[in-house]
Amino acid sequence: MKEELLHYVWKTKNFDFSNLITTEGKQISIGKFGHYNLNAGPDFLEGMITIEKTNWYGHIEMHLKSSDWIRHQHETDENYQNVVLHVVYDEDEIIYRQDGSRIPCIELKDRIPFHVLEGYETLHSRTDNISCSAELGETDMDIFYFQLNRMFVERLETKSYPIALELESNKNDWNQTLFISLAKGMGLPVNMHAMESLARSIPVNLIAKHRDQKLQLEALFFGQAGMLKGNWNDAYPQQLQKEYLFLKKKYQLHEMSGVEWKLSRMRPTSFPTLRIAFLAALYHTHPDLHTILLHEERLENIWSLFDVGIDSYWSTHFLWDKVSSKSEKNLGFTAKANLVINAIVPYLFAYGQYMGEDQYVERAMGFVTQLKSESNKIIRQWKKYGVEAKNALDSQALIHLYKEYCLKKRCTECAFGNKILRSISLMIKEDMESTYRALQI
Repeated sequence: MKEELLHYVWKTKNFDFSNLITTEGKQISIGKFGHYNLNAGPDFLEGMITIEKTNWYGHIEMHLKSSDWIRHQHETDENYQNVVLHVVYDEDEIIYRQDGSRIPCIELKDRIPFHVLEGYETLHSRTDNISCSAELGETDMDIFYFQLNRMFVERLETKSYPIALELESNKNDWNQTLFISLAKGMGLPVNMHAMESLARSIPVNLIAKHRDQKLQLEALFFGQAGMLKGNWNDAYPQQLQKEYLFLKKKYQLHEMSGVEWKLSRMRPTSFPTLRIAFLAALYHTHPDLHTILLHEERLENIWSLFDVGIDSYWSTHFLWDKVSSKSEKNLGFTAKANLVINAIVPYLFAYGQYMGEDQYVERAMGFVTQLKSESNKIIRQWKKYGVEAKNALDSQALIHLYKEYCLKKRCTECAFGNKILRSISLMIKEDMESTYRALQI
């Protein structure tokens, strides 16, 4: 059993709360079950209970065992000092507040109907990663697709949270924060953290000073990446190295070690050398990207921002001093889509939330609906069960649903999972009643 089962029966009021008493033996009634809290803090907020004619207003916390309160260190957390009711499956230890008063507690172990417990166990014991796969395609899918909008917003919030933290770290410098976000997007998936480290090492005001000198800007980027430490034969890396040594001394820069970059099992077009070249070219061509993003409302114009030219050296190289077949190097569709989905959209969403400007939140979501669905093994698995992703919003939502709910068996927190659980529980209840009637006959 998981704690989420208690959340489920509490939200749906699917337990016996007649003649309800606390573990102290006091009569209690529930006036307000509270609002389910998906963030840190008590599980249900702003509840109201009545214990022997005295009303209590506050939060409601749930655990399988009451001792989990101590195990989770709630006794030292101020967020839990306004808890007026502790709902547990089993009270194995009496819990007190910081002031020494006992927290009222009710046990649910004898109050949850058997068919609910059995339905929960049936759904959670399935071995398929998507527990409700048997029901997909056989029931009304309106609830499922409605769920996807919620999943996408959750995924955006998850992606935008690090941006908010980054903004705070950068003392509200949106330009530096955007630079880091774009660099991470350029590094996806393998070199994301290395690109993040690179962006952190380069102040955007330094980029602004040298944005008109493309060679110096490239030298700054490659030098800080730790990629100009060798003895090169080609003229281009030699020039970059010379320019970087000047910049390094002038600005007292400290480059990366260079060992952070990964090349194995990667297409050459995704090598970090090319991605760094494109990032430098992007800031050379569009120095004020923050302002552009805030004013640009058309996705096709955002898309065209990434059509920037890199040095001709890269037409015959992927690495220094190693000649390859000549080919034009551009950011492909997948790379651009990743940048929009993983950098631009979360950034606009974070900006809109921070500034209280819904237009940016809506624009971010609108951009994703205009992109075609991603294609990966998760999306293909959903498709196998009859769930089609119409666009990138759907595919992002399905990825989030799969990773954060299906794999973690959080079925009771999913609207569709709730529906399936109710259906399974009802069938078990009907079978039990049918068997009972047969025995009576």
